[in-house]
Amino acid sequence: MQYKAIIFDMNGTLFHDSNLHETAWIDTAKKLLKRPLTIEEFQINGHGLTNLGIVTYLLGKKPDKKLLDEIVEAKEGMYRKMCLDNRKLFVLAPCVIEFLDIVKESNIPTTIATGSYRTNVEFYFEHLHLHKWFNIDKIILDDGTYIGKPEPFVYEKAAAMLNVMPKECIVFEDSYSGLKAAQAAGIGRIFAVEPNLVNQEVKQIASIYKMIDGFVGLSIEDVMS
Repeated sequence: MQYKAIIFDMNGTLFHDSNLHETAWIDTAKKLLKRPLTIEEFQINGHGLTNLGIVTYLLGKKPDKKLLDEIVEAKEGMYRKMCLDNRKLFVLAPCVIEFLDIVKESNIPTTIATGSYRTNVEFYFEHLHLHKWFNIDKIILDDGTYIGKPEPFVYEKAAAMLNVMPKECIVFEDSYSGLKAAQAAGIGRIFAVEPNLVNQEVKQIASIYKMIDGFVGLSIEDVMS
């Protein structure tokens, strides 16, 4: 198989912000649930999902748009503030810049497929300078029509946008739901990047090509060959 394109998840993959999202959602859940939301529960039922998917899980029913917007803006405002208050941590993951530079120099088509909504994506582009490697107008993000992970929609759409078949794509993902989505989409090669779940659970996803500890020491030959 000749691989033609690379698709990256964003949160937890290109930069390590999972703990910030967990903190913000757990705090938000205190206002919505009569019981605490644990990190382990959020790892299964939160990471990789759209905001609508997470709020629906927390409420036990689909919210109307007004309620959804109120909950999301409160949570995401808290999350963005934590990012800016922790600027030493709000950076791309180790060796991501070097790897993205090589991908760009190699003229490999690439994009990001994320459960984040546009306000956050614009925030990332502004502060993490993602425009060096990606076109924001070609990012697959939560625009209200997004069928969230673990459904294959996001990766199918990303492959179509890159004008390749899913089996010709390589995906980097960290969340259980995202890895399941990549598998369901028929992605040709899947890298599990510092997954949020314990290895035993992730290994149940049969089509994972390799589990890697971030991008440190990762070469383009390792990825594409």
